[in-house]
Amino acid sequence: MLATQTNTTASTSRLAGQVAIVTGSSRGLGAAIAKQLAAEGAIVAVNYVNGAEAAKAVVDEIERGGGRAHAFQADVAVRAQVFDLVDQVVKRWGRLDVLVNNSGVFTVSPLADVTEDDVDSLLAVNYKGTLWGIQAASTVLTSGGAIINLSSIGARLAAPAAVEVLTKTAAKELGPRGIRVNSVAPGVIETDMADTLPAEFKATAKAQTPLEHRFGTAEEVAHTVAFLASPQASWVTAQNIELAGGF
Repeated sequence: MLATQTNTTASTSRLAGQVAIVTGSSRGLGAAIAKQLAAEGAIVAVNYVNGAEAAKAVVDEIERGGGRAHAFQADVAVRAQVFDLVDQVVKRWGRLDVLVNNSGVFTVSPLADVTEDDVDSLLAVNYKGTLWGIQAASTVLTSGGAIINLSSIGARLAAPAAVEVLTKTAAKELGPRGIRVNSVAPGVIETDMADTLPAEFKATAKAQTPLEHRFGTAEEVAHTVAFLASPQASWVTAQNIELAGGF
């Protein structure tokens, strides 16, 4: 059965009182993660670059469900803005417990067609954005804190692979302080970004996915992220969890 429901009355509240930042959470996968963390009791900073109205809609939905959230604008590719984001969150709520580095861009172009701009964008957002987030969060996270980085099942152009290596490095450096760092590598997920993929690519990807020959849902990823953010994952660090139906 597909996990299509995020906010539920059976919330465990295992994240009650914790403050979380989810980058790139005005839509798609990030929005689902923000809603799930809020459903489990977290106070959520919904981050966006340009989609102010979309971010507000996510905040409104969380608040209608009884949760707490606020929208913050910041471009994760700009180091100073990431540090300012963390500073704003701590000034507003007094702490930071969880960082989800979700912001990312992708390309499915053949290698021969990849442009310099494609590579620059991938590295600036997917890799540098994750690094800046780890740097900024590590200045305020305390024991029990968690960082979850979003990677990808396909290590295209080395950006996802670099994120996974960065995750392990950060986990080793921050582990003595009681801070856990893990990554989640989804396959193709049913979001608005997936809608832009070529039909042939989607058909092939589904055919090569053993589990029900389907794509994953944003909610399935969100539940995994919430687990990694929670005390139930207190002995889990430096791990990369693939969510791709066996692809």
